[in-house]
Amino acid sequence: MIFTKFRTLRLFLKMISNVAVVLKFLVILFAITQIQSGHLVEGPNAENQCGVSLSASGLMYNGKVVKRSQWPFLVVLMYTADGKFFCGGTLISRSHVLTAAHCLQEKSQETPLTPSEFVLHLGKYNLSALYERGSITVFPEKIKIHPNWNIHQEKYDSDIALIKIVGNVPLRSNIYPACLWTSALEMKNAPTGTVIGWGATEDQLTTQNQLIPRQIELKIVTNEVCYEDEFMGSLISSRTFCAIGENGSGPCKGDSGGGSYMKDNSKWFIKGIFSSSLFTDEGMCDVERYSIFTDVSKFSNWIAKEMDIETDMTCKAYETKLKYIQRSDFSGFQFLTIIIMAKNEIVNIPADTFYDVPGLELLNLHGNQIASFDVDLFIKSPKLVEFFAYKNQIEYLDGRLFRKNFYLEEIHMDFNKLKHIDVELFTPLERLISADFRHNTCISEYFPETKDFESFKAIIVTNCSI
Repeated sequence: MIFTKFRTLRLFLKMISNVAVVLKFLVILFAITQIQSGHLVEGPNAENQCGVSLSASGLMYNGKVVKRSQWPFLVVLMYTADGKFFCGGTLISRSHVLTAAHCLQEKSQETPLTPSEFVLHLGKYNLSALYERGSITVFPEKIKIHPNWNIHQEKYDSDIALIKIVGNVPLRSNIYPACLWTSALEMKNAPTGTVIGWGATEDQLTTQNQLIPRQIELKIVTNEVCYEDEFMGSLISSRTFCAIGENGSGPCKGDSGGGSYMKDNSKWFIKGIFSSSLFTDEGMCDVERYSIFTDVSKFSNWIAKEMDIETDMTCKAYETKLKYIQRSDFSGFQFLTIIIMAKNEIVNIPADTFYDVPGLELLNLHGNQIASFDVDLFIKSPKLVEFFAYKNQIEYLDGRLFRKNFYLEEIHMDFNKLKHIDVELFTPLERLISADFRHNTCISEYFPETKDFESFKAIIVTNCSI
């Protein structure tokens, strides 16, 4: 076991050195205490929030008309040639919009739309208004359709696309990104999603769109239930979900690409992207049957990879006198790879704090007042590589703490008050190459350096056994 200090920069260099071009490395600096309320924050921290919306009311068939600015993450896609609306989308950052793949490349359409063939309108409310106050027009720089979208098959698997916008959009009350739903978030027993769009209403033909957006609640069902409909079974996959409305309500043509949104801890997340619905013999949308949505959580890694071309996500709160952190503080920041909460006054960290950050690779908590770690703190952080928690008040390490962290390479926990260390702590850490436990109650400052893992464990058993 090699005992070294400060090899943190290695991870940073590794992330940016394997790319031939210079990447834009974005360091998101924010004080977490400022975003706990879920309300808009003015100033430099405002752009790092997501999911903010006015209070929602109760598209579509039997949908309710929404209020202006109620859903600030809605995006309108219009053709450049004739200005006609053809799909919806969801703003997920200052420079990215999620939509359905079939909006940009329909089934049997050999080539997708090019960025020059359409524009995006943000803050849009009335489709008939050519110039609408508060609305802005932005231009796509490039589009990325998921590589598994198959235009030659009937199935609607991987019906998802990401649009990169030219520049960064200005954020305000009627233009704000939605958070991205992840598998770490929990759904209720009878989950419902809010679907919003400009699709045809019950008194219109399916080729017509309404001018004002409507919203409706759709009940999400399991894929097992959806597969009971034989025809639906030929359209869905493990990466879709089905939903259905009540009293003859549901999405229709024109709602494609829009989202199914769910609320968690006062923030709105995009759970699904409207993909397809069935039609009646008369050519109307069959709202008595299920509608198909792309499950956004199944594409988190793909979205992160595509967005990481521009950004690597770092959360840093250094010497901000931060006393508390909790799960809701990281809600909507699932692409974070590095979290630095050093030299603060943190005493306790709830077990589920990092559950919504599945890509976490480096965590630095040094210089706080933490006395212990819950055994499930890192259970949903399988990619953790480096962990720094030196200069705290920790007395005991449970052997189950790192049981899911098979990629962990470095642990720095010197200058604590460790009295007991369960030797099983190191059993799953086959990639561990650096550790520092010196200057603790059971380990002196002269803790020997060794490359022999068995000798290392023997020292722990002898000096720090329970």
